[in-house]
Amino acid sequence: MRASAGSVFPAVVAGVIVVGLLLVFYARATVPGLDATAEANVQRRAAFGVYVCDQWVTLPAPPVTAFSEFGVTDLQDGIVLMTSLPDDGARGPRLGAFLDAYGMSLNDTALELPGDVAPEGGPLFEEGTDSCAEGDGLLSVRVWDPASDPGSGQTFITAFDDVRLPNDAMAFTIAFTPRDTDVPQPPSVAALQALVSGTPTETTAGATTSAEGG
Repeated sequence: MRASAGSVFPAVVAGVIVVGLLLVFYARATVPGLDATAEANVQRRAAFGVYVCDQWVTLPAPPVTAFSEFGVTDLQDGIVLMTSLPDDGARGPRLGAFLDAYGMSLNDTALELPGDVAPEGGPLFEEGTDSCAEGDGLLSVRVWDPASDPGSGQTFITAFDDVRLPNDAMAFTIAFTPRDTDVPQPPSVAALQALVSGTPTETTAGATTSAEGG
């Protein structure tokens, strides 16, 4: 018994829809970049520093739990290993993970350093309240990609938590400085370049253990 044309057409349409859905699911599973988890566990090494007025501030190493909690590992003084988390996607790890791991707080108007750096919870540097010898202090984050190119610096003055580190061998400086200050690269950039190239090197301490606001 032959099926009528009226019953065959809906069946054909349904079959096309099913095949189309299967192709979509296959594409999402196989095409790079469509699955957000595909970028998880990618690791980036970066040189970092905290620069207040005209001094480098030495941060204590984060606890070993920082890797499981934030994907952050302290490789050596001034060099961090950032591991992408599933929700980071292709844009790379967030600076917010670094701040959390090192016990820092940074928003658009205030920087608070961890308690191990100074007594009473660490010094607090606030725009409009604290200043440097050369003038009122302003917060910024300057990022170099790659660290080997001093001319590649990009300055951020807001939304610091969401500053991204999409590539390996970058550098960033968290700064509280007077307006128009040329924020320097971290002193650990040379050590990072040696680490990336596999060449041993000796570095000279260029950081101070504390900085005072006000």
